[in-house]
Amino acid sequence: MKKSLGYEELKKKIIDQNLCSRCGTCSALCNRIDINYDDPILVKDCTIKVGAIQCEIDGMCYENCPKVKTPTDTIEKNFLEGTKSEQVGKFIKIAAARTTRSEIGNISQDGGIVTTILAHALQNKLVDGAIVTGKDGVEPWRPKSYVATSLEQLLPSAGSKYTNSPVVKVLGKAIMEQKLKKMILVGTGCQISGSRNLQLNFFKKFDGIDITTIGLFCYENFVYEKLRTKVKNLFNIDFDKLIKANITKGKFIFATKEGVHEKKVREFMDCVVNACHKCTDFTAELADVSVGSVGSPDRWSTLVIRSKKGAELINEVKKAGLIEVSDQVNLDELNKTASKKKASK
Repeated sequence: MKKSLGYEELKKKIIDQNLCSRCGTCSALCNRIDINYDDPILVKDCTIKVGAIQCEIDGMCYENCPKVKTPTDTIEKNFLEGTKSEQVGKFIKIAAARTTRSEIGNISQDGGIVTTILAHALQNKLVDGAIVTGKDGVEPWRPKSYVATSLEQLLPSAGSKYTNSPVVKVLGKAIMEQKLKKMILVGTGCQISGSRNLQLNFFKKFDGIDITTIGLFCYENFVYEKLRTKVKNLFNIDFDKLIKANITKGKFIFATKEGVHEKKVREFMDCVVNACHKCTDFTAELADVSVGSVGSPDRWSTLVIRSKKGAELINEVKKAGLIEVSDQVNLDELNKTASKKKASK
């Protein structure tokens, strides 16, 4: 039996090297590791440290960390279809879309597509829950990942959050503790990669587990405390009083009741999570469906459909009249941005 490499190896090779993306994969199935907004920590001794050959449960944090290894070819073979683009990965179709549900469109970041898909899936009992990221109840702009099982729980997650939250940890706890079977996970590229590693290695050991992944375009993520301080210093804005934050056309835009404030994104580079500088995955290339604003008109979203499962989900939402779909996508813009991210490593 091959010996597992535990938390000490993860800490040495990833955490101490400032490469952790804080996706939560390491703590998804391990009750000895915890993570919230900072790096993962041990809450009790790792079983490997005390002499075990294998983890007492299917944790194996080091082996499944997407920053250690993401077997892209194997994941594509097992989960994805279509042709492969050097810029955006495998895809069946790329289109623009927007919601027809005004109550979602009014609170969404761009086209409201992700929230519309999740609302349809929850309201029609297609899934047991959706793993999403909303806002903390105490600090409104500190992200908090959770399981939404109803429309009421889902709606607060609408809109982008530009700081990290351990989404994959929540997925693991939903399986282990809440005994949920069929779920949709919404996450950035690193979070999708972590969840795919677990799908390959462990989720098949649990009867009936069925995970659909929706990936979010992501160029970089920001450390919450650093971003909060930066916004205060640049604009004299109380971060908790923001109405909306958005990144578009190279600008970071912050809206309050008093007005709109903006600066070039490059002004915030000292707030970026270090792991993001090493990432080349702008379009969440391993998701069933990827969603973002680049390449689409204002108030629309770009859809990159990558799997049969993703295509069926989009077709069902479209058939229900909940979204409009258009072929008007600026592929040159999308490819240029994706290529720039790949070259940034």
